[in-house]
Amino acid sequence: FELTTEISRQVFPIELDIHNPKFYDKLEKLRQLADRMEESKAKKGVFARLGRMSLAARCGMQFIGLYFMRTRKNRPPVRVRLEPVW
Repeated sequence: FELTTEISRQVFPIELDIHNPKFYDKLEKLRQLADRMEESKAKKGVFARLGRMSLAARCGMQFIGLYFMRTRKNRPPVRVRLEPVW
């Protein structure tokens, strides 16, 4: 995330606040939900399908939460030019 943020700072007027603990919390919850969803694929039946739908909805809510997290302002350079940062 650090490298991607450094690259995006060169052209975008905002950046994700990757140092906000909530950012990583939401990513971790999303990973856990994805793991549970993968495990549930082996199960058959109506209740298993409803469980997967519930997990998919919860994943969607995590994505929405990430999308609406507060961003940080960034002032791109006057002369925008992508340069390697590594």
